[in-house]
Amino acid sequence: MGKGATRNCAEALKLKLRAPDTFIDSRFSGATILAYLGRLDEARRWTEIGLAKLAATPGGALAIAEGRVVELLLSNNPWFREEDRDHFAEVGAKQGCPAN
Repeated sequence: MGKGATRNCAEALKLKLRAPDTFIDSRFSGATILAYLGRLDEARRWTEIGLAKLAATPGGALAIAEGRVVELLLSNNPWFREEDRDHFAEVGAKQGCPAN
């Protein structure tokens, strides 16, 4: 396992739990961490909360309707390594984020 941003799960989860709604995408990245740790029910709940928050924004509602939430989240977040982007997209899609 690499040392990418999404792979230091224990520390990342501690930070997310301290401020789960800091950014519009915080719930989605938290869901990715939880899913990676095998906490799938929690990950799905975080995804549902994230989708509800995203639906309250014009661009987010459109992305949900068009099934491109993962694409929107990735385009708004400059992940440093391609493998981290791929990991986020894969796990996000599995947790219910609409993705083409």
